[in-house]
Amino acid sequence: FFYIDDQKKSLNDFLQKAEKVVFFQQRGSQGQRVQRIADLSVFIACRLGLSEIQQKHVRRISELSKFDLETQLVQEFPALQGLMGENYAMLKKEDAVVCRGIRQHYYPRNAKDFLPEDMVSVPAALADKLDLLTTAFSLNMVPSGAADPYALRRTAQGIIQLILGLRLPLDLQELTSEAVRLLDEQQDLALDRTKLQKNLLDFLLQRQRWFMQE
Repeated sequence: FFYIDDQKKSLNDFLQKAEKVVFFQQRGSQGQRVQRIADLSVFIACRLGLSEIQQKHVRRISELSKFDLETQLVQEFPALQGLMGENYAMLKKEDAVVCRGIRQHYYPRNAKDFLPEDMVSVPAALADKLDLLTTAFSLNMVPSGAADPYALRRTAQGIIQLILGLRLPLDLQELTSEAVRLLDEQQDLALDRTKLQKNLLDFLLQRQRWFMQE
C-alpha cells in the first residue's frame, strides 16, 4: 500500500515536505540541510576536478539524497532509506547515475561496508557526513566515553574511509572550513569558526589514526 501510494506524489512533493521537518533544533530544517549538502558537494566536486556535467549530477544527487525520508515506506521501514530513494527516482525517470547516487551516498555505513562505485556519488557521501558532524559539533554534541547517540564516530570514520580508501586529493582542513562556513552563514549563528573547525579536525584525525592502526 505504501509503495503504491508513495508513487502518486512527485519528488518535488517530498522535497517540499522536508522543508517543514526539523533536522536539529536551532539548526534548521531537513530541506536546509539538503541545501548545505548540495553546496558542499559541488565544492568537493570542483576540488576533485569533475566536469560540468558530472557536477550537475552531483548537485542532483545531493538535492534528492534525503527525499525518501519523507515517504511512507521509509518512515515505516527506516532501513530502506537510500534503496527506496533509488527505486522511486528510477520510476520518476531520473538519470541512472543520479538514482544510484541516492543509494550510494550513504556508503560506507560501517567499517566493513562498500565505498561508492560512481565518482559522482562521492561528493554527496562526503558532504552528508561532514554536515552531520559539523552540525552536531556546533551544538556541543561531542561523543564522550561510550556515549555516541548520533553515531558520530562512525560518521567520521566514513569520511576517513572515503578519502583514504579512494585516495582522494582532498584536504581535511579545507573541507571542514567550508562545512563550518556553510552552516554558519545559512543559519546566521555567529559561531566561533576557528574553535569549531579545530574540534572537527581533532576528531577526524583521531579516527584517521584508528583507521591506520587497523
